[in-house]
Amino acid sequence: MCTPRESHPDLAHDGSHVRVQAGRNARRTRRPRPRGFALLDVLVGGILLSIALVSVMGVASQAMRSQILGEEMQRASMMLDEVLEEVLMVGPERFRASFPLEGERPEWPGITYELRIEAPGRDSNPYRVTATARWVSGGRERSIVIPTMIAPLRGDEPDPEREPEEVVDRDF
Repeated sequence: MCTPRESHPDLAHDGSHVRVQAGRNARRTRRPRPRGFALLDVLVGGILLSIALVSVMGVASQAMRSQILGEEMQRASMMLDEVLEEVLMVGPERFRASFPLEGERPEWPGITYELRIEAPGRDSNPYRVTATARWVSGGRERSIVIPTMIAPLRGDEPDPEREPEEVVDRDF
């Protein structure tokens, strides 16, 4: 038994064709040659590509949601920092008596705040101040809580009248 690669008296090889020389009506038969991708290869590749794209899109979507939540938390923290600075500047006793302990600020739309100021047990103890910010994001209520301690103001009045005793003439 001989293979097509071996020489045989009735077969002649020329590239991709095999000629059978058996008689007068010699016919040519083609060898099957690979012609690119088969349909099955294309389908499998398409399925693998779509699975990869879906997973990449899921990761990108989650990263986007995390980025937005981080920005919202930063805005809420900045607003609470601003409110706590005012408590520190005015003093906890005066702030509690003169300013609202909850509400929304026009500079920070969509975020509400709430302050809880607990009086100290003794005069020298600091006030316990808890600041809470709330907002709605993605259909869910979110919040951030910042607990801190602020000492009462001692000494001079926090906002003294600052008028000179006598008027200074500055015309030269």
